[in-house]
Amino acid sequence: MARHSRAVGCIRRSGNRPESQEPVWPYRLEILRVIDSLKLTDHHSVATPVNWKDGQDCVVLPSISTEDARAKFPKGVTEIRPYLRTTPQPNR
Repeated sequence: MARHSRAVGCIRRSGNRPESQEPVWPYRLEILRVIDSLKLTDHHSVATPVNWKDGQDCVVLPSISTEDARAKFPKGVTEIRPYLRTTPQPNR
């Protein structure tokens, strides 16, 4: 059975200052970072911390037990706290 999933997002800027009418172009890197983060969460069950950059460690979702995380992520899992575990980016 095929799995279908889609990520949908919206970026909205508001304000009454003239610069709020600028195109979204200055935010292109943030938009790409958010898209990469959504893909990682959907495909690999990891989340990305604030200011995450491609290639940095990711956070294992809390819904996955530590034992299952160690089996799922062969590159290793670092347990900072029982609820906070990191792993190298899975798709790198």
